[in-house]
Amino acid sequence: MATPAALPPVELGQKSRAIDALMCRALLEGCSQPLSDGLRFESEMFGACCATEDMRIGVQNFLANGPRSKAEFVHR
Repeated sequence: MATPAALPPVELGQKSRAIDALMCRALLEGCSQPLSDGLRFESEMFGACCATEDMRIGVQNFLANGPRSKAEFVHR
């Protein structure tokens, strides 16, 4: 699949820059691979997201405060 060299910048607001960087990497690198390799890479990037401090913060915030509450991410 043809993929751009970079994704356009977006304003993330309070969202995690660490998670955004991993998602951008998953899109850019994953789409340039054959499907089976791209899916494997996507699962690796999901694991990397789960290992971030921001993922822990986001899940804890969601469970404690609900889906509309803004989490205080540390971007790591």
